[in-house]
Amino acid sequence: MANFLMMFIDNVVFNLTQSSNNFRYTESIKKFAICLYILGGKQCYEFVRLNMPGSIPYLSTLGDLINKSNMTLTETEFKFDSLQKFQSGFGFCSEDTTGVIPKIEYDSSTNSFIGFTTRIVDGIPLMKHYQADTFDDF
Repeated sequence: MANFLMMFIDNVVFNLTQSSNNFRYTESIKKFAICLYILGGKQCYEFVRLNMPGSIPYLSTLGDLINKSNMTLTETEFKFDSLQKFQSGFGFCSEDTTGVIPKIEYDSSTNSFIGFTTRIVDGIPLMKHYQADTFDDF
């Protein structure tokens, strides 16, 4: 913990000597940022980022990190295999309910609409329930 804290502080101090488009982050900081976003949600992440300049990457950079890590976050998808891969003795569940204005978005990677209340079968939400190949399907 002390090592991470020192690394975190060193990273912030280094970034404060750079212009904001030159900020750099260690792998540990990147992993921390992803965990903070997943467990805390978008509002929590932005609160930390805005109040501690240079501490964690912008949301757009974070999205790139998540996409490059092959750990994309898909609505209603459980990541049990990933938990097993890291042999974690802890289980985490996260839900981002911070949106004030409900909106429906199209996810081109899954060819489905997200933001609707998903149907639940046997206690598990259905993945890609609102997938549509044509407008009539929707």
